[in-house]
Amino acid sequence: MSKMLQLISLPTEGLGWMRRGLGLWCAVDCLVRLPEAAFYLSDLGVLSRSQYFTTLKGTYAFSFYLVSGQPWVVYALLLLTIGLGLLQLMGRDRRPTRVLLWVLMLSLQNRNPALLDASDDLVRLLLFWDIFLPPLGARSNKDVVTLATLGLQIQLTACLFFRGLTAGAESFWLSVQWGGGQISPLYFGVLGFERLLVWLLIPAVWFRPIRIPMLVLAVPILAARATLLHPLFPMTLLLALVSLLYHPKREQNLEVLWPGSPPKKAAAMACLVGLATLTLALNIFPGGAAKALGQGLGFHQDWSQVYPVPSDRLVQLAALDQSTGQMIWSISSESGRRDRLFANKVGQDEYWASTLSTALALRYGQVQGPVTVWMRTVPLSKEFSLGGAKLKLLSDTPVHLRTEGNAL
Repeated sequence: MSKMLQLISLPTEGLGWMRRGLGLWCAVDCLVRLPEAAFYLSDLGVLSRSQYFTTLKGTYAFSFYLVSGQPWVVYALLLLTIGLGLLQLMGRDRRPTRVLLWVLMLSLQNRNPALLDASDDLVRLLLFWDIFLPPLGARSNKDVVTLATLGLQIQLTACLFFRGLTAGAESFWLSVQWGGGQISPLYFGVLGFERLLVWLLIPAVWFRPIRIPMLVLAVPILAARATLLHPLFPMTLLLALVSLLYHPKREQNLEVLWPGSPPKKAAAMACLVGLATLTLALNIFPGGAAKALGQGLGFHQDWSQVYPVPSDRLVQLAALDQSTGQMIWSISSESGRRDRLFANKVGQDEYWASTLSTALALRYGQVQGPVTVWMRTVPLSKEFSLGGAKLKLLSDTPVHLRTEGNAL
């Protein structure tokens, strides 16, 4: 039994690096969101609270951002999250601060799920399991086995296994086109090795002796994907895999931390089994009751939605000041990640754009006339054959204006 525990134990130095990296990730994410915070996260933006409860009815998700729709509340919560992230980066965190950081990040993600991808899912899940990890500063340079380390390893295994299942040729080439890439021989190398890599990393999650060689193998493949497509998910996955790293020259020093009394131990084991079962159910049955429960607990995960997402259409949005005919706002293939994810959501369900013209009019206060919002959609296929682009008006119809048509 002791030999098995030594094999599956996680190093506290790696867990500490992961914890600090999570703090940095949260702080940077909130900083990047600040300029568009009122537009995407308040009642003055694209998803007011009334629209939120209409669009997302049936979900158990909660968010502190729904307490008030005022922009100053949004900014205050973002700044608080940045502060907690920096506190964790500096190693000054405690369990209550880690709980609050997870709750705030969960609230931020739940406020507008149209802006999320698999990287957000992974960070949120890592933050959850990090709550229950031991205080690493007091146990540096040891290898620990706790129920929390087992839960983290189960989650990483699910992420790698189901990411491998979804990393097929069709989804890969759709992601390349959606991301604006051109066919290159390097893409075939990433396509050929990505699925193999993530599945080979699964044994490394559980067996200490092969961790460093497998991570050395993983870095160039993830770096190639980051360079060719987008760096966020490879970097986030590497942040998770950092938890496996240890100094190769130090001797193993095992510490097993189980709950003390038998009732506490049984209750903790039951929680672990329940969360592991929920993780499996969310990956096998991604919709319905499992999805609603997963959103409520912060366990929702979809490993097929790695940015750039494998969408069957390229969606672009543009807003015009009808009185002058000038374009005041747009989302194109050159826009940022959150903007493009929102546009993709609008392409799937136009109701997400129902308040877009009003939000833009409030955002650009000097607009002289009504704002009209147009959507341009280009069908994509794995063979790189593009269909005809179509234009559609998403806002209220001005007089004598066509609302649909083919685009050049």
